[in-house]
Amino acid sequence: LAFNFGGPEESAPAAPVPVRLQEPFAELPYVPVCARATQQLAVGDCTLTLAMEDSALAEVTQASDLVPGVYEGGLKVWECAIDLVRFLQAHPHALHGRRVLELGCGAGVPGLYALAQGAHVDFQDYNKEVLHTLTMANVQLNFPAATGVCRYFAGDWGSMLAEWERAQLPAYDLILTAETIYSKDMNTTLLKLLQRALSPNGVILLAAKTYYFGVGGGTREFERLVDGDGLMQSERVYEIKAGVNREILRLAFKEAHMTS
Repeated sequence: LAFNFGGPEESAPAAPVPVRLQEPFAELPYVPVCARATQQLAVGDCTLTLAMEDSALAEVTQASDLVPGVYEGGLKVWECAIDLVRFLQAHPHALHGRRVLELGCGAGVPGLYALAQGAHVDFQDYNKEVLHTLTMANVQLNFPAATGVCRYFAGDWGSMLAEWERAQLPAYDLILTAETIYSKDMNTTLLKLLQRALSPNGVILLAAKTYYFGVGGGTREFERLVDGDGLMQSERVYEIKAGVNREILRLAFKEAHMTS
């Protein structure tokens, strides 16, 4: 099994098309999944067993990593998800007992690593089918005792934000998210969701490319958005300059907000 997580030979990826359709919020019950085929993924001292694509979505995604209004890239293990795991390994966080949300999780690799460190992890993805056939399968394969404890949320950023406001869903100590800021048009809503889902003293680790060609998203644009909003502070804590440049941003509320 070989993954391309970026290197000198990596070319710029095709620009994803921003999704403008809405996917209603839903909290999904855990459903046991039988993965027909699996693969091993090793990141540092962490080895995970991952279910391989085996769903109707796989048929419609053969020609593209994203299909507007249908699929948001969740069947692929993106290199920035691996960056998050490597960062957590190199900069250990006290994850045991912490509430962690992986937003835009897909296969859930960073969330699975957090589970391995004793965190309570919930997962969110745009697609219900990705959660049912991939995320839940991966939790079951690696941490069967956690399958009924983790929560699984589906829906677009706007519907997620509305549900957090309506139902007062939990606040998280740590939010992990990778490759979710490619669409400049959706980032204002994403920032509001991150702010709503984060506990006052919590931290967000956001991994992404510095620029997504064709759609205007990327870490520089998101930093400008955060600065203009004024509630949070951002810091670049990890950089990869080989191939397509990638970074991890650390976001947290400003002290004035935490004490207000």
